[in-house]
Amino acid sequence: MKKFKAKLEKITQLTSDVFHYDFSYVDEAVGFKPGQFYMLEVNDGQKPPLKRSYSVASEPNEKGFGLSIKLVAEGRGSDYLRKVKEGDVLDFMGSFGHFMLQDSPKDVVLICTGTGIAPFLGMIPQALKSDPNKKVYLFFGTSYESGLLYQKELMNWEKNPNFKAISTVSRPGEEWTGPTGRVQDHIMKSEIDFANSKFYICGVGDMVVDVRQLLLEQGVSKEDVHFEQYTPATQLLGIGSK
Repeated sequence: MKKFKAKLEKITQLTSDVFHYDFSYVDEAVGFKPGQFYMLEVNDGQKPPLKRSYSVASEPNEKGFGLSIKLVAEGRGSDYLRKVKEGDVLDFMGSFGHFMLQDSPKDVVLICTGTGIAPFLGMIPQALKSDPNKKVYLFFGTSYESGLLYQKELMNWEKNPNFKAISTVSRPGEEWTGPTGRVQDHIMKSEIDFANSKFYICGVGDMVVDVRQLLLEQGVSKEDVHFEQYTPATQLLGIGSK
């Protein structure tokens, strides 16, 4: 575990309550592997001290990192982040977590909802670079089309014929013409090879549980199903991974 400082370079609003924060390392780069998370120290002067965990939403590099964060009402961590501005220096600890791509020749299937897409923003390019023959799929679900995050990035990765992204909306508006329904529905209708894939699931607890059970029912071994569960408390937190 290492403490470090990072300068907030840019804040990008993605939806009404989801923001992407770009940071640069102040002293030296603190390494992480795609899928891992950093812990933010909430220096708001209140007691007891507070820390919040966020999956890194970018590829590893020597300059900095990105975080994709949903700000919630009356959350102490969220209130702190609403007040920070570009140029501020924040305190972090890390990196942490075991939710990372496994060394395997099998195809990669990524399944997420909401800000659960964050760790996959580093995993997708890593998987595509690791093996030119490996297929990579992303199933991304949200309630409303306004909640579809990082669509430009996904479209850019889809220039690689080995990558396919399915972004689905469960409560579509009249003008939505894309996929609808839950991610579970599209997994079952897809062309993925259940026997020759490793699955990575990230999102709110109920979805993670449901998808994991669905995969096991399809004969996927427990060793090929990896997950990171988020729970909506005062802030979305990673509470478990496997």
